[in-house]
Amino acid sequence: MKSATAAWTRSWPIAVIVLAGCSPELDWREIQAPGTGLRVLLPCKPTHRSRTVAVAGRDVVFSLDACEAGGATWAIGYADVAEPHRVPGALAELRAAAQANIHSEAVRSKPLKVPGMTPQTESGHVSLDGRLPDGAGVRQETAVFAHGTWVFQGTVVGARLSDEGVTTFVESLRFTP
Repeated sequence: MKSATAAWTRSWPIAVIVLAGCSPELDWREIQAPGTGLRVLLPCKPTHRSRTVAVAGRDVVFSLDACEAGGATWAIGYADVAEPHRVPGALAELRAAAQANIHSEAVRSKPLKVPGMTPQTESGHVSLDGRLPDGAGVRQETAVFAHGTWVFQGTVVGARLSDEGVTTFVESLRFTP
């Protein structure tokens, strides 16, 4: 079953890539996803957007903080699915949407440990290679995880990604009280 989330999350990173300007530097700063306890380092000043979408069979407000730096788009998306039994399905949808965004067939997955996250079998860090709608090759690194009933998708996408930058981004993810 396709959801509005899949369609929206497929087009969102591509729109950010097309609309964002380039910056050769990574100017790291810590941001907090409002109301979630999540802190993360982003290499640029993010813009914040929210929209109501269907996730795991329920309409939720999905928020996205995203920016462009070093030839890549950096983003953290999050939503409260309100019911614990919806979390695994929501994480699976976020992972599938990330893969569909760039028409990726090959997925390299590894475990993800975010301090303070709620353990979920669907949590993880996936590395994807794919194509944008214009046919250009792209690489995407995506982390999906949960904290209570909140689900999160951290993404870095670009033609060439700095392994050091991706590591800094993913390892900076953490929850604070």
